[in-house]
Amino acid sequence: MRFINYIRVLPLVAFPVMFILFSIYLMKNVDDDQELIDKGVELISQFDQFKREVRAFENLLNIDIENYSKEQLDSIRTGQLKTILTLSDTLKRGMYASFNTFHPDLYKIDSILYSTEKHIKHLHTNIKASNSPGVPLYLERSARDNLHDIIFQVDGYIKTIRTRLGEVSLDMQDLWRQLNQMVWFSCGLAILIVIMLFLYRQQQSALEESEKRTKQYLEALPIGVFVLGADGKPLYSNQKSIELIGKTVDDFDGDTDLSEIASAYIEGTDTHYPHDELPVIRAINGESTEINDMEIQRGDERILLHVRGTPVYDQRGHLVSAIASFDDITKLREAEKTISIKNKEINSSINYAKRIQKAILPDVSEIKSALPESFILYMPKDVVSGDFYWFSQIDDTILLAAVDCTGHGVPGAFMSLIGNDMLNSIAKQSPELEVSDMLELLNYKIKKALYQGENGQGLHDGMDIALCKIDKENSMVEFAGAYRPLYYFSGTELTESKGDRFSVGGRRKKKASFTSHKIELKYDQTFYIFSDGYADQFGGDEGKKYSSRRFRNLLLSIQDQPMDTQREILEVNIQAWKGEEEQTDDILVIGFRV
Repeated sequence: MRFINYIRVLPLVAFPVMFILFSIYLMKNVDDDQELIDKGVELISQFDQFKREVRAFENLLNIDIENYSKEQLDSIRTGQLKTILTLSDTLKRGMYASFNTFHPDLYKIDSILYSTEKHIKHLHTNIKASNSPGVPLYLERSARDNLHDIIFQVDGYIKTIRTRLGEVSLDMQDLWRQLNQMVWFSCGLAILIVIMLFLYRQQQSALEESEKRTKQYLEALPIGVFVLGADGKPLYSNQKSIELIGKTVDDFDGDTDLSEIASAYIEGTDTHYPHDELPVIRAINGESTEINDMEIQRGDERILLHVRGTPVYDQRGHLVSAIASFDDITKLREAEKTISIKNKEINSSINYAKRIQKAILPDVSEIKSALPESFILYMPKDVVSGDFYWFSQIDDTILLAAVDCTGHGVPGAFMSLIGNDMLNSIAKQSPELEVSDMLELLNYKIKKALYQGENGQGLHDGMDIALCKIDKENSMVEFAGAYRPLYYFSGTELTESKGDRFSVGGRRKKKASFTSHKIELKYDQTFYIFSDGYADQFGGDEGKKYSSRRFRNLLLSIQDQPMDTQREILEVNIQAWKGEEEQTDDILVIGFRV
């Protein structure tokens, strides 16, 4: 990680180094130009002196010979000649070092210098050979022409050098300008780098603090955490991991099978867990998995683990590490086994209760014998039900009820046992009572049995009931309801006999009172009593209740069908409506014709 951080800092270091190198390059060019200018000035000075000495030699041609002897004149001219030759040698030596920088025609200048030397030597020789101290006229004219030509050419070369020096000077000024810009830019860059380094250091400090807190958090976790790098090398394990596995990161060399090092086995066996199936290994391959069948064996101790493997990616989607988190589920597995045993016992008891409840329910064939045109749709939500149907026949009088007890499942089933027993007792002891009186008597018995006082104390359990007495001899149906209605059709006309707004049993301060409804039997009548489970079932496209309105419309559409067909339609319809939804409540629908 620190190496990567150093790599990130390299651009900050590289830019200053580049600018320093470029600045050195510019300064070197400035020094070279300055050296060139110095050499050029020196050459101009030497050419000027050379030109003066040549003019001086020319002036010796006109010297007043009356004041000097021939020997004196020869000595003066010889001295001047030596001076010119010395300057010529100096120019030639400096010329080969740097003069081509100022003038590309080096060989021309070289020939001019040699020509000058040769001409002056020749002229001097001829003058010395003359018997006269003066210069012969023909030599003077020729000498002057040659010397003027030499001076003219030297002036041209001096002008060329000065032009070149001007160019070099402009180039040096441009270099100084670039160097000045570079200095300012370097200052700005230096400030920027200082700011960036300060921010980088702050970021590094924040990152180190974050890593420290993350490590503290991982160490405080109640689960084990084990991290592998993308190359499969162990990077980190927290304290809980060391406690569960019994190994530190240093115990894993990255080459040996992890299962062997950690003594990891398949639950309940002596077989090492397959290395390639370990969640942390699969996470390196980009898979997120979890297992709960791996155990760590230490002598006689066996620790069962739930292990999750998760791959970790960087911002570019490259895998950087794999994390395995695991916790001890030994006690949980033992608890699961205990719960499983208890569940079996409870389910066995509930199934036995189901057989008991089924035993107390009237035989459908018995009801069919008394009411051939009838059906019962009975769909408990759970194994046992809080809804039950009740039937009793005394001579030509039939008692039929649809009962919805408080709750469903086991609590509702207990209430159904109580309700069924009390209804049987009432029918046997007081068959002559009107159905409203039967409900009031049932209400009294339940409240007494469950210690439900007038002040609201005791259990609040009770039941809703639709109770019908069918008197075939007098062609009469008598109905009373506790929160449950009676629907009956005459042709396509629906009539609803509403139940009273009291439950049977339960805690209330107001005394319950029930009303009997008497209906004269006709040939084409169909009767329905039911619990609220059918209408309250959630489902459909929007997950809503089926509703009483839909239920009435469905009964209207099927009431002229055979009773068994009606039952089948009702069952298929509610299953389709429910779909994937859970059954909301117990469902009970009873239909009959007399």
